[in-house]
Amino acid sequence: MRHLFSVPALGVAVALSLPAQAGGIHQNSLHHCSMTPSLATIHAPKPKQVPTSNALIQPAGKPLPAAGQPLVISGRVYGSNCTPLVGAQVEIWQADAFGHISFPKREAFATPDPLFAGSGLSISDNLGNYGFYTIFPAPESPAKAPRVYFRITHPSLPKPYTTAMLFGGDARNIKDAEFTALSSENKYLIAADIAQENPDSLQAYFDLTLAGEEPFLHN
Repeated sequence: MRHLFSVPALGVAVALSLPAQAGGIHQNSLHHCSMTPSLATIHAPKPKQVPTSNALIQPAGKPLPAAGQPLVISGRVYGSNCTPLVGAQVEIWQADAFGHISFPKREAFATPDPLFAGSGLSISDNLGNYGFYTIFPAPESPAKAPRVYFRITHPSLPKPYTTAMLFGGDARNIKDAEFTALSSENKYLIAADIAQENPDSLQAYFDLTLAGEEPFLHN
């Protein structure tokens, strides 16, 4: 099944293939009623610095993708009552293929040279789906496992919710102090399942469960 994730008019909508529900890559979603742990985030971009696009690896107008292993991140945003949150603004930011976090200035997007956007935005649809086309991040330091940072905004949340997604099965997780300090359940909840869905890119599936609720569900 293919979903077109819509973003504001200035951005680009990239069609992403979601893995089948029965596949092992959806292991994370089996526990979508458990609250997603909040992990520390660093180098957070200001909201105006985040491009209104979910295509970090190849921003609009770029003829070639940025260097790195292509990665599709997809999942759903749920509220505390285990129902999808519609219209959640899901922002991500991450290191590039060389372990550097940066947010290019607007003029860099206007050249034909390949560019990694560094951050992006996806708006959850009526089923809570969100998605990004990015690259597998290199670790920011020898002491940190590869990760993608998340910031989620929704009218039902009192403030933006921030966390980080790590990658299940990555050997570098056991050397990451923040990851090893988590309980077994929380380790499971923030480690995305990852698979080689096609020869060209990796696929990571990561559900988010937050304290918000859809207003129409209130009595």
